[in-house]
Amino acid sequence: MTVFKFRLEKILQLKLLQENQIKQLLSGIKAKLRAVEEEISSMEEEISKIQQDVVENCKQGMTGYQLQQWKLMIDLMSLILEEKRKELQKIKEEEERLKEEFLNTMRERKILEKLKLRRFQAFVQKLDRINRLYLDEVALRRYLYGGEKTGS
Repeated sequence: MTVFKFRLEKILQLKLLQENQIKQLLSGIKAKLRAVEEEISSMEEEISKIQQDVVENCKQGMTGYQLQQWKLMIDLMSLILEEKRKELQKIKEEEERLKEEFLNTMRERKILEKLKLRRFQAFVQKLDRINRLYLDEVALRRYLYGGEKTGS
């Protein structure tokens, strides 16, 4: 009996493996994205709180030196916040790149699966045709040889 073998099976398996690896990378990127977003949110809240503290301390009286220290602290935190936003943007770009790569890999895998299915269907049709020819030949021989024996 003939066994169906898809010549591109290893490539199909490779695409499936790549797809799973990209899924894992995407989940890691999403976790990193959430972590950076949380950091940004907490830093924004902290800057806002510090600004409120500065306003309250100004009402109670604050020296120029203290005001300068607060301003330096807010400026430093704003710089760090800006760096976090840049990092967030890079992570989002990486996520988009991985999503595109995932979609391409998935498309290639689906194309290979469709090709495998068509080749399998052609294989089954060929086997069916061969089987029908064999059965036709057996029936013809039985008819020819069986008819002579009963006719004599």
